[in-house]
Amino acid sequence: MARKRIDHKTEYAVTRIGYCVGGDIEKARIMAHRSGRLRSDIWNKYGSLKCWGKSHQQLYKEFQKTNPPSLYDLPQKQWQKTFERVIDDIHAVQEAAKVVVIRKIHKYFKPLK
Repeated sequence: MARKRIDHKTEYAVTRIGYCVGGDIEKARIMAHRSGRLRSDIWNKYGSLKCWGKSHQQLYKEFQKTNPPSLYDLPQKQWQKTFERVIDDIHAVQEAAKVVVIRKIHKYFKPLK
């Protein structure tokens, strides 16, 4: 997942690379755009502390009520898999943040031997 800095703000553009082998490239681009909108909405809603310690199963029904697959014009299975992957990505970022905080705490407050 490559990150590209936009201007001098704190916003980032995230690029995902997908390969289309033996299919309709334009249809794949449209589906990728729709999935990108879904990913963006999930990150905006759950990217902070709202999903801390919760599994994607707990968040699935809540998000589906407000943002059904028909809103993105995606098949149910693709919508569900995208949702699960994004929640897993958010959890990975949260775990990485924990490691950074633990290292900084350990650096300044070393345990007694």
